[in-house]
Amino acid sequence: MWKTDKAYYADTTHISSSMIRAYLRSPAYYKALYIDKSVKGPDSPSIDFGQALDTLLTQGKRKFNQRFTKRVLKGDAPKAFEKLKTTKKTILSADAYDMVFIAQATIRATAAFQWLESHDTSSQLTLTGKLAGSPIKGRLDWLTIEGPVAYITDLKTTTNLHPTKYYYHCLDLSYALQMALYRELVFQNYPQVEGVACQHLVVSKDSWPQVATFTFHKDLLKKELFNIIGAIEGITAGKFEEKDVTWDNTNMLEDKYAVSTSESDTGEES
Repeated sequence: MWKTDKAYYADTTHISSSMIRAYLRSPAYYKALYIDKSVKGPDSPSIDFGQALDTLLTQGKRKFNQRFTKRVLKGDAPKAFEKLKTTKKTILSADAYDMVFIAQATIRATAAFQWLESHDTSSQLTLTGKLAGSPIKGRLDWLTIEGPVAYITDLKTTTNLHPTKYYYHCLDLSYALQMALYRELVFQNYPQVEGVACQHLVVSKDSWPQVATFTFHKDLLKKELFNIIGAIEGITAGKFEEKDVTWDNTNMLEDKYAVSTSESDTGEES
């Protein structure tokens, strides 16, 4: 359906996890980004690093070289410096470019990655389906099917591999939501599958990269599916208005485990 990566990401006829994430962030932001096209999507060196590592591991060095290049100084390589002015490739800093190869070598050395390579695993697999009456899509880094069980493996980068911090990192960046959509797509496209294990292969972004694995609990993903359905219904219904901000509908910040006091912060009796 989509011959190039650019065509896949530009298409909005099928709702993706990125589109759902944008809508849940702000309906007005979704409208500006995908309908009015008055703003650009998020872009940062961190995102570029993650995409570069993802491309190198799942699609190989040739595809990587087609999409990414290394920043050079004019004094070190004048000809290469001039080429950077007209290139359509994503330019990585010298440190980030070198770190991509260090990180991928670290990942390849793990038993987790070798498990992927030793099984009949599909990489960069695009799946489509329907949810809440609307077409949906997703691109999985890796999908492995063994009998009645499917394993979705997604590559991620982070600054902290502590399980608790990574859990909240996943919630903040809607990784659980993304995985819930992938899980639904696998069930729809592979009717023989009875269970889906959803896992992250994560590498830290530092000079000595470390790798960890995380698996999502199915209850968390089922909960995220309700958020997905709600967002899809809002998108298809064209609900892009923002709620008014008032003091009557304020958010209370409190410590649930603290001892209650007799007075509130306003000085009034609780």
